[in-house]
Amino acid sequence: PSGRADVRVAIRPRSLLPDGWAVDIALADAAMRWEGFPYRLDGLRGGVRARADGGAFDLAGGHGDCALRMRGFLPLAEPAWRARGFHVDVEVEGIALDDDLRTAVAVLAPEVDGPWRRSAARGALGGRVRGWRAAEDLPLRYDATLALREVELALPAAPWTAQGLTGTVHIGDVARGTRIGFDGVRGRLAHGGAPPADLALLGAGELGGSGAEELAFVVRGLALDRQLGATLEELGALGAGTWRQLRPSGSVDLVCRHRRDGDDRAPLRLEVSLREVRSDAPMLPRQAESMVGVLGVDGGEVRLRRLQARLGGAPGLVRDGRIRALPAPDLRTEVAFTVDATGVPVADGFANLFSGPLQRAVLQRQLLGRADLDGLRLRFRLSPGGGPTETQLAGRLRVVDLDVTLGAGADSIVVEGLTGDVAIGESTVADDGGSLRGRLR
Repeated sequence: PSGRADVRVAIRPRSLLPDGWAVDIALADAAMRWEGFPYRLDGLRGGVRARADGGAFDLAGGHGDCALRMRGFLPLAEPAWRARGFHVDVEVEGIALDDDLRTAVAVLAPEVDGPWRRSAARGALGGRVRGWRAAEDLPLRYDATLALREVELALPAAPWTAQGLTGTVHIGDVARGTRIGFDGVRGRLAHGGAPPADLALLGAGELGGSGAEELAFVVRGLALDRQLGATLEELGALGAGTWRQLRPSGSVDLVCRHRRDGDDRAPLRLEVSLREVRSDAPMLPRQAESMVGVLGVDGGEVRLRRLQARLGGAPGLVRDGRIRALPAPDLRTEVAFTVDATGVPVADGFANLFSGPLQRAVLQRQLLGRADLDGLRLRFRLSPGGGPTETQLAGRLRVVDLDVTLGAGADSIVVEGLTGDVAIGESTVADDGGSLRGRLR
């Protein structure tokens, strides 16, 4: 402590005053810095009432723009430790997340310092903190319920940040260190290269020992861009090269679940709701647009049950899909799904379904017309460069007013207006050849 105070000391017979003495201290403009939590408080005012068993205090002060009030009791004798123990209740408003606070917290909870430094936390807090010690030789216990005030954090996956965070955080000591719980925390998720998305955070984490987390992130309006793809691949949510193969754009809503207990880290799980998403995947005959539906991502594998989409402007349904990176030593990406669609334009883009000689042969046919797809099953194995190296397909389609060029150059002929059903049996085409089997009717 430092500063000035008015002090009143009373000495009386024990018959008139228990233990024979009492001290009352009235602070008007003092300062204090506690060794166990070295955070300087200025402008202290209030009172301390000391008796033989201990001192009761009710003080108010601040640190910069922070306002703080604390009430409690400090035992001075063993009977008071047994009966009441040490306890303090602190009300705080506008306390800045800065190095002064971090340094003080690190004395009380050293396990918090590293994550705090890495997060480069900024903003302010308000709320209540309670501390207690049941015996003089026991460690200080604490818990806090704090409201975030426009807090910004750097997330572990650079360059992502959480901005404008508001909501409630519960902090308390546990056997392994410090537990931090997030209750309805909201803000924005950003990386600087796209508009920020709305963010909500629920769950808890433990700092100290080997640590643990169980968190859920809910994000709305997240832009599908290269940085998001790189981060998902870095975190293991997508296989290497998957984003480059799918080439998505648009925005999504997602729920991300993360769980870790020490070194036991569960695969990252995502539930992704597509909002008018587009894919320029190189193996599609036309761009897939206006995609709406839900994807599940678990341990690097993407699964889908039903997606509505438009393929070259034609309405369609993509179902029973899976996207994954094939295990080593095969570095290809496998994309498999079944598609139903009506009135899909047929043109040179249909050659994208294949590679090698068959792709060149389809281009030479100069296809032009439309097709209805009925349960057409497609499975692509894609090279890191983007195109298919192997295509498996089966199912039915109906061609409508299809023009086909036979031959090449001056000897070519065009067959016009073909209409009929095509049933494709299980077929595989790869860079080094293959076959298409089926029936034309």
